[in-house]
Amino acid sequence: MVSNREQSQLSLNMDAIGLVRALIRFDPTETAMKVRSITDAQNLIELIFCVGG
Repeated sequence: MVSNREQSQLSLNMDAIGLVRALIRFDPTETAMKVRSITDAQNLIELIFCVGG
């Protein structure tokens, strides 16, 4: 799993952290509101794949 993290191009910024917090709380409405662009959506999918392993 460490190699997946190292290969990831995901930049951790406040938006990404907000997306993770919404996912952890399993709030689909808040998660959808935080995805404001295609880049946000791509980062979210990449994060899900990295965490899912």
